[in-house]
Amino acid sequence: MQNAKCLAHQIVGAKNQKAELDKHIKKLERDLLDTQLVSALLATIHNEGGETTDGPYTVEIPKTHIWDQAMVDEILGAMP
Repeated sequence: MQNAKCLAHQIVGAKNQKAELDKHIKKLERDLLDTQLVSALLATIHNEGGETTDGPYTVEIPKTHIWDQAMVDEILGAMP
């Protein structure tokens, strides 16, 4: 019983540490994105997506496509 309690406390502590680390990582990512170097790199690919590299730094903006087949069928059906 004591072992289970100890393990449960360790899990709670580890999850709390993980949450704090996740917050810290997000803050560092925001700070990095706010730097002049990364802002300049992102400016070249902001609208079209892709990736760019400047020395050891590579930034990427993935393109996402949302496909709505029902809408495509509706548009094609409305064409003469």
